[in-house]
Amino acid sequence: MNSLIITRYKNQIVTALYDYYTMLEASLHEEEASFMLGNIYVGRVEKVVKSIQAAFVEVLPGLKCYYSLPDNPNSIFCHRKNTSAVCEGDLLLVQVEREAVKTKAPIVSSYLNCSGTYVAITRDRKLPGCNISVSNKITPKKQETILRNFLKQAVEAEPLIEKILSLDSLGVQVVARTNCEELLTKGDLAPLQEEFTLLVKRYYEILLHAPTRKGCTCMYQMEPEYVKVVRDTRMEELSEVVTDLKEVYDLLKELPIPSLKEKLRLYQDDLLPLDKCYSLAHRMEEALRKNVWLKSGGYLVIEPTEALTVIDVNTGKYIDPSGVKKGLTKEAQEAIREKGFFKINCEAAVEIAAQLRLRNYSGIILVDFIDLSSKEHEEALLELLEQELQKDRVKTKIIDITGLGLVEITRKKVKKPLHEQLKK
Repeated sequence: MNSLIITRYKNQIVTALYDYYTMLEASLHEEEASFMLGNIYVGRVEKVVKSIQAAFVEVLPGLKCYYSLPDNPNSIFCHRKNTSAVCEGDLLLVQVEREAVKTKAPIVSSYLNCSGTYVAITRDRKLPGCNISVSNKITPKKQETILRNFLKQAVEAEPLIEKILSLDSLGVQVVARTNCEELLTKGDLAPLQEEFTLLVKRYYEILLHAPTRKGCTCMYQMEPEYVKVVRDTRMEELSEVVTDLKEVYDLLKELPIPSLKEKLRLYQDDLLPLDKCYSLAHRMEEALRKNVWLKSGGYLVIEPTEALTVIDVNTGKYIDPSGVKKGLTKEAQEAIREKGFFKINCEAAVEIAAQLRLRNYSGIILVDFIDLSSKEHEEALLELLEQELQKDRVKTKIIDITGLGLVEITRKKVKKPLHEQLKK
């Protein structure tokens, strides 16, 4: 079972997920952030650039965000218009979808999302009306049906749904999140009903009041990011949530997550601070290193660049047994060498998946494994890598093997990589 620790590190709050004393994930959050992922703003269109089919929307004074026109064909205008085309000076209701990464501006979207622990209310991209969906991680089918029927009744009994649909030409989607499994296990869906009612009201009020607000107005400010991390973590996968910050403890204690109350702990030990107990500084330092050593003696070289991340697998200190044993035929030597290279590659596959998750690299990742002559070994390696990548909460998948034998991986961009967060 994993532990989630929340403490202060270099004047920021850090959330770190541990498997015993191995850090799996880490994220740093500003304590007094005025602009953050998930905030909803009335933004002013500063410029429309037709050559890249995008607009730049100012959501705070001096802060311009990228708004893709093809990805947002149904903008939410906060003033009367005779056309659906986005023009300079327009006021749009937008939500921060992705943080700024290096030289790239933050990305905003017109597809609003109000998420809680158990349910999310989102603007539907495809279908009109109010549509219900259930996380595909919830199984078996019987549990999915229970949640779908429960939410259907909740939607039919909620008068604000019709008012939302009258304010926005597109539909809304009500999504049962994975954490609902906990409620199904306990046989109590009351927290789901309470949260649904709260989020529908919030969504309605945002749509209702946005047309009366000026540009650069924040209509909804997300909770601190460490709260979002806790909400998005499956409680059944945690043995404890530990913090040494009293204000964080008091805030988390009020969240409507029954199992969190049982696992939440305030750490108080002046002789051994929480960050020292988990060797936080050392783990962070490891997460910035260019080289990562493997048990076999091989090692990874990890090089993030502006366009992509490149990972090279090397034999390093690995001793090739085929060169030690005497009297072997050439075929036997090659078989032993192949087996050794396959072993290093398998260790590398496990470590690569772990490092992508820990360092939060995203976009295109190219991996240069040690060449294998066996097609069977190559297929087994890719299968292992796929299995390890599925442990990541961020969508990550293998795309293909290039003509040069490089394995191409993509990982969804959500937050800055860890090394950029640590530069602050």
